[in-house]
Amino acid sequence: MAAENPVDSPIDIRTALERELDNIRVSISNLSARLHRVEANLKLRSTNDHDSLRALAARTADIKVES
Repeated sequence: MAAENPVDSPIDIRTALERELDNIRVSISNLSARLHRVEANLKLRSTNDHDSLRALAARTADIKVES
């Protein structure tokens, strides 16, 4: 007669743990890729903001204030 709650074999447990480890590795890889995209976007924004400020400073340098 079979037991009602059979204990998983060590091979089944190992397979399940390896599968979970693979899932964790994929998640870490996806998070890393997302982080790199965020960093790239922040650098691009920073560069664009800096260029915009430089352009604004160049335009305002030519403005003469009348007193």
